[in-house]
Amino acid sequence: MNGERMQSILTNITKLNNNKMEQKKYSDEQNERDLKLEVALVIKEIKDKRKLAGGNLKRSPYTSLEERKLMNADFLMEEFNRIQEKKSKLPSGERRTIEQIVMYSFSRLMAKRNKEETKKKNG
Repeated sequence: MNGERMQSILTNITKLNNNKMEQKKYSDEQNERDLKLEVALVIKEIKDKRKLAGGNLKRSPYTSLEERKLMNADFLMEEFNRIQEKKSKLPSGERRTIEQIVMYSFSRLMAKRNKEETKKKNG
């Protein structure tokens, strides 16, 4: 993924969340790496929860993406950018699933950063 595309993804996330707090303190490379890691963690958590549920679960946009081997951080980040640009060819349920995972990951990342900043300030 090139730097311009990643910058576009991060810009879209920031616009959607309407939350620019402390974003300037982190480099674009660090943002990309951190967000990808957070998306990967969320995907892993979802997979673990689905395994715990056991049995045959209902089909969902998530299972459709997983069966096609598209449930990975790189794909989700790239597709999120396409979704924001209205260029995605995926069905609406899959687009919503990707948006939810990426936005949830971004929210968790920002919460972690805020917690770290608070710790630093409080010493």
